[in-house]
Amino acid sequence: LDAHLVALDARTGTLLWEVEVARTEEGYSKTAAPLIVGDKVVTGIAGGEFGIRGFVDAYDVETGERAWRFYTIPGPGEPGNDTWADDSWMTGGSATWVTGSYDPELNLIYWGTGNPGPDWNGDVRLGDNLYSDCVVALDADTGELVWYFQFTPHDVHDWDATQIPLLADTEYDGEQRKLMLWPNRNAWFYILDRETGEFLNGRPYARQSWAESLDENGRPRRVPDTFPS
Repeated sequence: LDAHLVALDARTGTLLWEVEVARTEEGYSKTAAPLIVGDKVVTGIAGGEFGIRGFVDAYDVETGERAWRFYTIPGPGEPGNDTWADDSWMTGGSATWVTGSYDPELNLIYWGTGNPGPDWNGDVRLGDNLYSDCVVALDADTGELVWYFQFTPHDVHDWDATQIPLLADTEYDGEQRKLMLWPNRNAWFYILDRETGEFLNGRPYARQSWAESLDENGRPRRVPDTFPS
């Protein structure tokens, strides 16, 4: 939990390199296994309950040098920063504490993000709070955002979106598609096109009382007066 990433020789256990991904003094920790993508080690970060700013990192597998970082909360001047009130983006959480998935054909890394913070009171972070409660598709070489899909805008129930993305190549609506299947903790099951992020379908898989339905883009139609609860 010291937010360090280490590389060990698989045969001898000898330490090859070690990097501090983030400072524990600032609330960061690490809980997920890294994902190996080519010559990179991709890893997330934990600590959303302590007012961090989430990110996904990639490191050189041989040297431990950081190749890129993608922040899951946009900074000033970046698309999506206006979905956070005032300076709430600086401590808004959106941690990346569960390992993602990788599609080698598309060269895309898919990673789920955690809830925004404070967890259950959104008064200080009015807005959709991108890219919390999202799956983000990142270019594996550069870490640039290719697309995103947000399951629960302005989450005030700590639902997260930290499931491991399930990738499926199968027929959908009469044609072969590259799909992503996602049973979210908000009680809705989603089908997305993982090339484009297009929302294809969504249905509740458990009893829920917060959303009446999903619109054509997958955005929930909330039941009135259901948050905060």
